[in-house]
Amino acid sequence: MNSKEQNPEVLKAAIRQLPAYRPPDTVWGDIEAALGQMEQEQALREALAQLPAYSPPESLWETIEAELPDVNRKAPRLRAISWASAAAAAVVLLSIAWFLWPSPDNPFEVSYAYETTTGPNPALFENDWDEDEPALKKAVDQFSQDPVARQDPAYQSLLVEWKELNEAKAEVVEIMERYGKDGRLIRQLSEIERERSALAKQMVIQI
Repeated sequence: MNSKEQNPEVLKAAIRQLPAYRPPDTVWGDIEAALGQMEQEQALREALAQLPAYSPPESLWETIEAELPDVNRKAPRLRAISWASAAAAAVVLLSIAWFLWPSPDNPFEVSYAYETTTGPNPALFENDWDEDEPALKKAVDQFSQDPVARQDPAYQSLLVEWKELNEAKAEVVEIMERYGKDGRLIRQLSEIERERSALAKQMVIQI
């Protein structure tokens, strides 16, 4: 059997008649936008990973327990202001698929898959985190200037913890302003605010 094509001209002519396909120009714009979204999410993950860990000194909790023997309190667990993955109100799982040589019955297209997680109550996003700030600041200022409070062994520890909580709050607020009010950021900020309020009350007791 002859291995050479018996009718090469016929084959060449048939190849020339095959239709040529190219993706529409809008496809590349969609791909570029998708890649831009992925880059933004990566930037958010990197920013979250750089947030500092916060842990109050152990001596502080021992002092508080000694001052409040009638109150059943537990030292809060060490928490790190960090997340394994970043998210905005929705977590987007993006996949891009395309065919290099589509047939006439299957035109070129880019497909996207989205998955949205259930976020926190929208009302949480309207909270004014600085609403109680004047009262908290007044309590801390009075504590820091009170001569009786300065004699307390926990005086410096309380002020150091207050400073660290303020720094932690500022970090979270900065991330929220830059990338949006993600549900986990809202919850973390709520925890920080609760600790700041509890600490201010403890300072008032010492005055």
